[in-house]
Amino acid sequence: MSFQRPIFNKGLFGRANVSVCNLWTDSAEVVAQNTEGIAWATQQLVRGRIEESWLARLTEAVQIGPYRWKYRFEPFTIDLSNNLAVATNLQPGTFGSTLDTEHHHYAFNIRELRNTADKLDGSLLNLGTSAGPVGSTYIGNDQWTLAGLQGYVHLHLEYDAQGKTLYWFDCPNPIECEQIPQEPPPGGGE
Repeated sequence: MSFQRPIFNKGLFGRANVSVCNLWTDSAEVVAQNTEGIAWATQQLVRGRIEESWLARLTEAVQIGPYRWKYRFEPFTIDLSNNLAVATNLQPGTFGSTLDTEHHHYAFNIRELRNTADKLDGSLLNLGTSAGPVGSTYIGNDQWTLAGLQGYVHLHLEYDAQGKTLYWFDCPNPIECEQIPQEPPPGGGE
């Protein structure tokens, strides 16, 4: 038996006219033709692989461990008509999705996952070296600004299988190497 697509010449009982009945048939045909893609998209959603991304400016950092921070952010756009000026006054709802309460407006730098008290991105820190949050400014004496950050990142939003959100980006931390006083070489130097 072969598949035959029905073509309606008159509507069904009630208010479904000829156009509505033919659109139902069209919709069923589109679903049948795209079953594989629909199945893939459903699997990605359940597996937490659906992602959104946009440009964001980091505004504040809160330390959560040695050389690790969580960051507050705001979306921005680049105004091409004004010498690449940054516009941050976007209307709510123009980026991302509903925030969960656990990570409400905080993003995490995945490059900081391997940071420890003596390692930065897995590499040993030299004596006198300090690292700060992305977009911060070194103040001195191993201190960095935590507010008024000027870090611009490509921010990602991922959903897990339960629908919770994770905001993340990947960016190197700024590093400051303080001058370490050196003793003159033996023998008097010059």
